[in-house]
Formats: sequence, C-alpha cells, structure tokens
Amino acid sequence: TALSNIWMKDSVNALVISGQRAIYNRNTSVAVVTVNPLASVLMDDDSLHISGDTLRSVSDSMNRKSIFAYHEVRFFKQDMQGICDSLHYSQADSMIYMVEDPVLWNENRQMRADSIRIQLAKNKPDRADFIDKAMIIEEVDTGLYNQIAGNDIYAWFSDKHLREVFVEG
Repeated sequence: TALSNIWMKDSVNALVISGQRAIYNRNTSVAVVTVNPLASVLMDDDSLHISGDTLRSVSDSMNRKSIFAYHEVRFFKQDMQGICDSLHYSQADSMIYMVEDPVLWNENRQMRADSIRIQLAKNKPDRADFIDKAMIIEEVDTGLYNQIAGNDIYAWFSDKHLREVFVEG
C-alpha cells in the first residue's frame, strides 16, 4: 500500500501509473490506484493517457498489461480523445473498449454509441466499432454538419484520419 504522490513504472510495457493511493499485490501483479489516478502508455512518438476515479492494472501470463478505468473516465492521444464511464485498454490485442455513455472525438468529428471498440495498429486508430444507437457528427464548416446514424457503425482509419464508414440499420 502506498499513499501520497505514488508513481509506478513498468519499463517492459512502457507504462507509468501515478496517483495518491495505491494497492499492489506482487503475487497477482494487480495494482489498484485511486485518488487522481493517471495511466500513461508510451506509444512511439505519442502516449495514451487514461484517467478516472479508479484504475486497475493487471498483467497476463506473458506480462502484457490491461488497464481498467472506472467512473468518469477520460483518455487522450494526439489523434483521438474520449470519455465514458468504464474503459478497458488491452496491450495483448491493442484494443480500447468503452462502455456506459462513450463519446470519441477525432479531428472535427464526435462519435457515440452504447459501446465503442477501437482497434489500434502501430499505436494509431485502425478501426472503430460503434455498437447500438451509433452516431457520427462531423463539422464541415462553421455551423454546418454532416450526421450519420444507425444501429451499428463500423469505421476505418488511415494515418489517423477517418477514411471509410459502414452503417447498419
């Protein structure tokens, strides 16, 4: 258990977690951080920053990390940012899972659905699945917007930019 200005660094996984209160179990490799927690994952020339009320870091059998963030979650990367109630980032499959009122921003777009799955490739967004009540709003000029809505939306990115969208329902 650690209190006040804690800082945990995992050099193998390029991960730093900070906060004001932490509990770490060496036997299970599980860390729970509360009170201003922040996880930062170094990704080439960018970093993925995740904050929320509570962060939990778990290692799998191959020492790859999963970060779980709960309540009032916010995350930021240079090419996207988002908010939701619960988030799971997995280094094993390079996925970000967002649930409970997720909203994702990329460039001049706001995207939302009941749940969002983002696949990263080479640490950049490659594909995003917007499941149930999906909507994308894009500002094309001051006060002018494109809007797409459907049951599910599947989006593909190229070099951080949205390039293709498929809408079901």
